[in-house]
Amino acid sequence: LSRVAGLPLSGLTAYQALFTGRGSSTKGDPLGSVTKGSKVLVLGGNRGPGHLAVQMACRKGAVVTTTVPPSCIGWMLDLGASRAINFREEDWAALLTGQDFDLILDCVGWAACAKEMDRATDVLRPGGRYISTSNFKVFEALGSSSESRGRYFQALIPKVDVQDLDALVGMVAAGDLDVVTDQVCPFSEVRHALRESVAGQCRGKVLVCQCGAAPATSRARGVPYGVSVPTAAAPQLCTSTMKAWRCHSLDPFMAPAVNSLKFEDHVPMPPLGHGQVLVRVRFSAADPADVQLVTGAYSNVFNIRTFPFVPGFDAAGEVAALGPDCAKFQVGDKVVLCLGLLESCAQDAPFGPAGAFAEYCVCPEQQVSLVPSDVMLSEVAGLPLAGLTAYQALFTGKGCSTSGQPLGNVQKGSKVLVLGGNRGSGHLAVQMALRAGADVTTTVPPSSVDWMCDLGAQRVINFRDTDWVEELSGQGLDLILDCVGWATDHEEIDRAADVLRPGGQYISISNFKAFDDLGASGERKGRLFKAMIPKADAADLDSLVAWVDASYLEVVTDQVCGFAEVHHALRESVAGQCRGKVLIHQCCASHHRHQPCATSCQDLPRSGHMPLPHGEQGAAGGA
Repeated sequence: LSRVAGLPLSGLTAYQALFTGRGSSTKGDPLGSVTKGSKVLVLGGNRGPGHLAVQMACRKGAVVTTTVPPSCIGWMLDLGASRAINFREEDWAALLTGQDFDLILDCVGWAACAKEMDRATDVLRPGGRYISTSNFKVFEALGSSSESRGRYFQALIPKVDVQDLDALVGMVAAGDLDVVTDQVCPFSEVRHALRESVAGQCRGKVLVCQCGAAPATSRARGVPYGVSVPTAAAPQLCTSTMKAWRCHSLDPFMAPAVNSLKFEDHVPMPPLGHGQVLVRVRFSAADPADVQLVTGAYSNVFNIRTFPFVPGFDAAGEVAALGPDCAKFQVGDKVVLCLGLLESCAQDAPFGPAGAFAEYCVCPEQQVSLVPSDVMLSEVAGLPLAGLTAYQALFTGKGCSTSGQPLGNVQKGSKVLVLGGNRGSGHLAVQMALRAGADVTTTVPPSSVDWMCDLGAQRVINFRDTDWVEELSGQGLDLILDCVGWATDHEEIDRAADVLRPGGQYISISNFKAFDDLGASGERKGRLFKAMIPKADAADLDSLVAWVDASYLEVVTDQVCGFAEVHHALRESVAGQCRGKVLIHQCCASHHRHQPCATSCQDLPRSGHMPLPHGEQGAAGGA
């Protein structure tokens, strides 16, 4: 429903303006007749009717130009527009004079006087149409013909017609049209929703959810982008099968391993055991660990013997059913969970392996955290695996190294380097270390340098241009968190040791086979090299969810992929260019990319340093 709730008025307006359909002008004349090759200009392409008109015209084969605020230019080009004009800096009428457009659709009420109509005339071909959806009082002076200098100026109020609306719903169902939702407001915030709808800065539509009256903090920009709509009643379980992605065999090569995952319509529901929770998954998150699992990279830790299985470790949704002896949750609760590599993939695991890339998953309740009512599911869906990894690497928490040793003890004044600060675990580790009062350096691709500076990192290294080992050699760092799998041989281990202080720690979350030769102590040149796989523990995850709720921590989402696009999501998660996490929206088939919110840690409320759970300042051992 959330995919079509914003469709009727905006969709009918755009559709009838471009193709007439069952509509007509306010004077009863036919409207647009856009065909392949038509030159179309959409004023206000970011708005409700505007972004739909851009998509419809592009689908028809028209050459589309649009005017938008600067923040929406990239989005319009992604939608297929041939040209996107920043109306704040450029005069579209001057730029496009003499270019003979067939149709201008005005979604902003631009032509408010005769002078502006004359300027628009210079952009249209003879016989071209200027169709306005608002502020069209000036057209009345043109008389019944609506003609000015051989061009036609028409006002449009859409006709509510079920045949046209059926056609639009069919386009959405076929994936040919995407009604983008800028934000979802609860029922108590209709005033806010109306103000936002006319402010002109939204991307697409503003929805109102009648099922909830949550406080203002529950509003979510960029949805979907990721909708987490409050449910009016507990979900009713009435099926024995579900849709899911399944892995039928492992492949050591990434591309064929990912591409071999199959989407299946009638997968048996996972059995619900003692102390387990069945969750209706709304969002899951793609992680490099998912790719490593299906390529067999973890075969030295555990050997997957159950095929086919459903990949995916992170999920957020609602509790659909409870197994015996569950006392922590109620059916209908919003939850987020980590299925865990060690917990679900061990040979004697009572569930799994994994299981999040499905409509439903089963998880022990001690690995599940309650999501506060004023936190959107999309805000925490990417948190579990990446957040637990970063948290336990820096502060140990309930985690330990693969050899059973404590991990980090980062505190005020600690010198921390995060390799891959733009990645899922990396960007969370940067924020956490800064909150603890550490001095933070990070390596990122050039496109993420400014973002890391905005987050508050004291030093940001573009790894494409600078060798971080040479740059930081001899600086006596307390801890290096490797989120990219950099140290692959003893030569690189030795080089990294020159950056650490004696007793300092190098903690790697992937590609740590080179550490096997160092023995149980992991010692090299007086420094400690440790591999880690995070422990899926609700106590640590509860703390992370609380930080998100308190705005101490932000899980940045690079993009949200539809459920049909798991292959794409996994490829993106390991490409190394994303900012933050890649989410999968189980309730949606389409794909959205958006710029992450580069919120500065310095702009978030502080109370000394980031509060650490259990009343601890990390755990003993290392830095």
